[in-house]
Amino acid sequence: MDYTKELEFAKRLALAAGEIARQWFGKTDELAIKADDNSPVTEADTRINDMVIDEVRKAYPNIGVLGEEASLEGESEDGLLWVLDPIDGTIPFTLHMPISTFCLALVKDGEPVLGVVYDFMNGNLYSAVKGLGAHLNGNPLGVANKPKMKFVEFERWPAAPNDVSSLYAALKREGYQSPNYASFGYMCMMVALGKIAGGVYAGDKPWDVAAAKVILEELRMRVTDLAGKEQPYDRAIRGAIVAYPETHAMLVGASTREDSEP
Repeated sequence: MDYTKELEFAKRLALAAGEIARQWFGKTDELAIKADDNSPVTEADTRINDMVIDEVRKAYPNIGVLGEEASLEGESEDGLLWVLDPIDGTIPFTLHMPISTFCLALVKDGEPVLGVVYDFMNGNLYSAVKGLGAHLNGNPLGVANKPKMKFVEFERWPAAPNDVSSLYAALKREGYQSPNYASFGYMCMMVALGKIAGGVYAGDKPWDVAAAKVILEELRMRVTDLAGKEQPYDRAIRGAIVAYPETHAMLVGASTREDSEP
């Protein structure tokens, strides 16, 4: 399947989500804190998540949704599942920082085959179908040159489920800058554009990586778990390394070295 129809559907949902998000951008009156991980959730998160579920229920009644805020069970005979992050980067969203994204992937038997990442504050809609190339606002994206700046997004936090201390030490040894901007989807698109060399994700949420994986791999980037292996994205993941091939190899090597120092 080329998933052209599904891609147009996902892009339409992304634009609708962007309209909702912009209405709530920077507003914290309805902000709540999740009890399980102490992370924020806004009215925009829940409204977008509910909107996607409603639209999927009408257009693809047999396909489920695995969403950050709510999910929908489905029984697709083709093993299909929508994987959704309504607002990736809720913290910067609440702080009026325009670096959050809407992320939606279509996953088949655990493998992402379609991805849409919408940088809704800056009007940049990234999309890809496996094997059909990546696009930005409908225009083909070419493979960017490796950036001159040694910069790797490093998304970890005190209670992160995966230990990435050896990778952080490796980045330090190699002279990389490694800040955390709290929207992994946005920073993955900076990898796609050749602005930064890669990203490390210490979490286990598939919706933070699934959509970006399709786009980046169409641009010849590597997207794997922390050990450099493929993994399914219809369940909890084992972290992620996304990067240009050379940077990816260095990070995987650091992650799997038994003598790595924290």
